[in-house]
Amino acid sequence: MAKFELEKLVRPNIWKLEPYSCARTEFTGEASTFLDANENPYNAPYNRYPDPFQVEVKKQIVKVKGSTPKNICLGNGSDETIDLMYRIFCEPKVDNVVAIEPTYGMYRVCADINNVEYRTVLLDENYQFTAESLLAKVDGNTKVIWLCSPNNPTGCVYGEESLSAVYKAVKGRDIFVICDDVYKALCYTDDYHSFAENRDLKEQILVVQSFSKPYAMTGWRMGYLMADHSVKERLELVHQFDIVSTPAMFQKACMAALETDPSYMLTEYKARRDYLISRLRDAGMELTVPEGAFYAFPDISKYRMDSMTFARHLLDEAGVAVTPGAAFGSDRHVRISYCCSMKAISEGMDRLEQFLSSLQVHFPAGTSQFHDYKGAVICSPE
Repeated sequence: MAKFELEKLVRPNIWKLEPYSCARTEFTGEASTFLDANENPYNAPYNRYPDPFQVEVKKQIVKVKGSTPKNICLGNGSDETIDLMYRIFCEPKVDNVVAIEPTYGMYRVCADINNVEYRTVLLDENYQFTAESLLAKVDGNTKVIWLCSPNNPTGCVYGEESLSAVYKAVKGRDIFVICDDVYKALCYTDDYHSFAENRDLKEQILVVQSFSKPYAMTGWRMGYLMADHSVKERLELVHQFDIVSTPAMFQKACMAALETDPSYMLTEYKARRDYLISRLRDAGMELTVPEGAFYAFPDISKYRMDSMTFARHLLDEAGVAVTPGAAFGSDRHVRISYCCSMKAISEGMDRLEQFLSSLQVHFPAGTSQFHDYKGAVICSPE
């Protein structure tokens, strides 16, 4: 873009919104009596509406992650910030977004909720993609390209060629790149780079982060997004009108988490990964070694079942829960998480191996159709 003009990218109805305001955000003195809101006098300070700008949490994030408070927008989980991108920048039935699949399913769900066309570029056998494949999906109505690296569900890390493909696709165009970097702290390779390192495109780049993954705070539903100040203001404006702020006690919890160093868990996750990969391969499953996150994504196509059928039977017959790959854009795979304990992984693999052995007994090679244990047809081979 010769000149970044945010107004052209924001939906007109959102652009017209006046900033959120209340007496306490405008008042600069020290008040001793509060008659401005529906708040009782008990259980202070949690009976008060939380700071809508979440200043103290942002200051703590800056200490750990860099940036400045004016570039940070907190959300109820990173999923809220994902949804905000559609609501603020994508005109329903007009604009489109592009995602690299397999990838996090919430990008597609939010597109469907907001009636925005969702386009996909498929990763190749090495879990990378080319400029040609990406450019084939981009047009004048493309508003967002979603990047998840380290990737959920594959655990892959996008290499130089893939990141260069994105740069070529968005340079000089009015397109945002959302770097979903929630697994950045859980990377097992020294050759990791985020697209956010392209500072000449800083006005177009937004970085999504979460407390769930690095700090094991999934149940707290806290995340944040870092963006150019003008973009962040639009996101925070809608966020404040929606929910005022993230809960005060959750903000306190996040500030405490930011004072800890979870990096020791990287060694533990790597050990769990190596153990799981070894067990999966010994069981005859094919997969690429994940370079980040805490997921393995084995190929199940040789069992001639779709991912939902495979996952359902694994749960029913062996008591092991995995996530069908269809949720991420690949029906040939299932996702297995190794963020649980080594004991749980070991027991799960023992059960998975027994399940796979039972498939070989019930459905030997060359069978024209697979059946479940009650005789109903599951799936015909391709």
